Amino acid sequence: MTLAARVREILEGGGGEERGGVRFLPLVTLESETRYGLDAAMTWVAVPPDERPALPGAPGSEHIFAEALEWKRDDFDAALEKAAGRHGLDGDALVLSFPALALVKTVLGTRSPYLTRLALLWLRPTELRDVRTELVRVAADAGLPTPVKELAGRLVVPE
Repeated sequence: MTLAARVREILEGGGGEERGGVRFLPLVTLESETRYGLDAAMTWVAVPPDERPALPGAPGSEHIFAEALEWKRDDFDAALEKAAGRHGLDGDALVLSFPALALVKTVLGTRSPYLTRLALLWLRPTELRDVRTELVRVAADAGLPTPVKELAGRLVVPE
């Protein structure tokens, strides 16, 4: 069974939670108690700890997942794999479904020294070519601290 089919099965069977009209399967809880999960359409959602509605992670709104960068990437992926095991989901498919690369690209565009450094540290070697343009820009950004620019420069791969 595919990841999408299994998530849909869980949600249609009454599993998961509903917030602001969005039914979702909570998968990871962050330190702030914000939760990330998937809805039946396989859209990642961020669910604030208060009563605000779930925020769908549509393209262009990946910044809503920025708190994930405060975790080491291995730890975040391990939390997703653990959640996959709890729900009978394919762990690799779940990890790959999280918009990690889109999140990193979004954060690299913020020019925030702290978040930029965290985003650079989140990258996997297999993702470096996909963010090469952003890495070159960060490495040349006079407004960022030298250690952040040097880290970005070390990650730039040949074209």
